[in-house]
Amino acid sequence: MSGQDMLPKEGFVSIEVSPSHPLMRLAKALPWPLLMKSVVKDLKETTGKGFWGMGRKIKVRIHLGAYLLQRLYTLTDRKVEYQLKDNASFQLFCGLGIVEDWHAPDHTKIEEFRNRLSPETHRRLANIMAQTAVSLGFADPREVDFDSTVQEANISYPSDASLMTKLAGLGKKLVDFVKEKLPRHLSKGLEVNMKAVKEKVRDDFFLPKNKSIEIKREVFQRLHKFVKHEIRPVVDLCEMLTQSQIAKLPWNIRRAFDTLKNDACRYLLDVGHFTRTHTIKAGKLLSFHAKE
Repeated sequence: MSGQDMLPKEGFVSIEVSPSHPLMRLAKALPWPLLMKSVVKDLKETTGKGFWGMGRKIKVRIHLGAYLLQRLYTLTDRKVEYQLKDNASFQLFCGLGIVEDWHAPDHTKIEEFRNRLSPETHRRLANIMAQTAVSLGFADPREVDFDSTVQEANISYPSDASLMTKLAGLGKKLVDFVKEKLPRHLSKGLEVNMKAVKEKVRDDFFLPKNKSIEIKREVFQRLHKFVKHEIRPVVDLCEMLTQSQIAKLPWNIRRAFDTLKNDACRYLLDVGHFTRTHTIKAGKLLSFHAKE
């Protein structure tokens, strides 16, 4: 019955992690220099300040280890953060003892690191892992298994009401940034009225199903016309920015800028084609971030 009337006491605990532990075996088998080289390019390109940092100097080895563990165990950002602070094998896998000034990153930084990697880099990391498994004899590329499990798409349902709302949101994000950082480039009174956009989207979404097709088309056409009116001045603003200013944009603003400059006009024209002919134009965008 020892300890039944005692409260737990905080303190230091020494934990032995065996070399045969699965994460230790995996950590010793992975080509870390190749994996880290794959993500460095994205980290450099997603910041406009000339360094890789996310508040402090980023330790790529720590974040890359956390990224792989998150994929391996299907963990949320907060659960990864908790494990890195509480689980000795997770800490060693992420470089404890070999990375200078090792620390467990915050869940917000874990999310930011993942979002700064391009889809191509995500694929490259997966391919390197598969190739490593083959080289170590854990996988045989001569045999292929097919799994019919349905995988959820990485885009939302491609309704034009949702896409136009997203486009207006990107326009507002860029205008708000320019208003704060580059006010001399902003036309007087330029603003994206998101409140009005969302009201017109709600009018379209909650339109009773028994309404005639002519009324539905008229409501949708008003939404398209209003979004086009709000976005055109933002596209003109994109054309005014110089290459040096564009290069200094933060990575999230740069993505909004690229979408607005490269896709906004084409997309709105394709939606206009639908409002006139009631048919979808071949090649019309169904997503801004996953065009394929």
